[in-house]
Amino acid sequence: MKLIRLEIRKLFGLLDYSIPLDENEITMLTGPNGYGKTMILNILHSILANRLNVLCTLKFEQITLYHQEGTVFIRGNGTDCLTLIAEGASGAEPVAETLTLKEEKSQAHFWGRNNWIVEEKSAPNRTPDYARLTSDVLGALFPAGLISFIRADRLEKAADGTTVIDRCAEQLRNLMGAAEDESASFSQKLDATFPIRLFQRLQKQKQLYYTNIQQRLIGIQGKRRDYMQFGLIQTQEELLPDEGDAMEGSREYLNVLDLYINDAMEKLSPFETLHQKIALFESILREKVLAFKHIHISREQGFSFISESGDPVGRNMLSSGEQNQIVLLFCLIFNLRTHKVILIDEPEISLHVAWQQTFLDSLKKIQKINGYEKVIIATHSPAVISKNWPLTFDLYDIAHRDRAAPEAAGESE
Repeated sequence: MKLIRLEIRKLFGLLDYSIPLDENEITMLTGPNGYGKTMILNILHSILANRLNVLCTLKFEQITLYHQEGTVFIRGNGTDCLTLIAEGASGAEPVAETLTLKEEKSQAHFWGRNNWIVEEKSAPNRTPDYARLTSDVLGALFPAGLISFIRADRLEKAADGTTVIDRCAEQLRNLMGAAEDESASFSQKLDATFPIRLFQRLQKQKQLYYTNIQQRLIGIQGKRRDYMQFGLIQTQEELLPDEGDAMEGSREYLNVLDLYINDAMEKLSPFETLHQKIALFESILREKVLAFKHIHISREQGFSFISESGDPVGRNMLSSGEQNQIVLLFCLIFNLRTHKVILIDEPEISLHVAWQQTFLDSLKKIQKINGYEKVIIATHSPAVISKNWPLTFDLYDIAHRDRAAPEAAGESE
């Protein structure tokens, strides 16, 4: 779902914005506090995730989102009601929808004459809770899981007190365990059918060459060493036998090895993408030069940290800047593989300027693996923007330029 342009009229009753979204894979928003950087991310998330509550309490005149399938218009007035109109790109009839927030009332239970009676009522002196407001029209337009929003408050603890960085490490352990289980399932199926598949292959007597088989075996050994580095698989013996050259002319021998290699590649396949992501995660953090420590990936702990003297360093003993960077990178690499639109609010939080300057380079590496179609970043930091001003829209400039245009037109008259 390609996004083309977002237009907002009278945001907060004051600001008009028109922001192209199709010019680059990455778009950055900057500007002073109060100009709506984070709110613009909230607006996009509300529409694409079909969670419209925030728009009901937001003061604006109209939001228009142009996308490859057409246009969505949303009108609001800061009350509990929204009017939504969707137009298709092919000239189909517009679809209109009126949406109203509904308060979730508490339930009181009491015993009646013969049974329990449930009565819904609003609690006095309490801020009302509202049910999630969704649109059938948006639900049909934008698939679930299209968008993800990495907010500024990334280090908030869970209700049970678990820290975000510990949850990330546990998640990596689970991903490694899931890949191991999938590989074991493949192994069981392939090993059970190996004899009959080998018999069928030997009957066909496929023409093979030892040099090609040898190179493929070397490739598998290289993969296994890479996977062993992060504890994805256990240590295994070398695959190339000393007497291999002597058996170069044996067609049966080469067919056995060819089938073995095919099976080995399938058994290792569950680790391939995960290994790519772990290697990228580890290399980016290594390039960031964590202060007096380095990251260690293992099946037992997911990821942990070791000081220069070899002592373990607790994840929660890292600085807030280190934790923010690690959590942000982890989410981008491991959590958002199916999302196409990524919103990031203030990636510079608690980060040293040197880390801010390399953030966009790291993001582009991640984008190659996960295939994000669009990334939109809200930032205060010139260091995050660095040399990428062509990707950046300054909301201050847009707001004051658009205000100045009518005044200039009036003067010319």
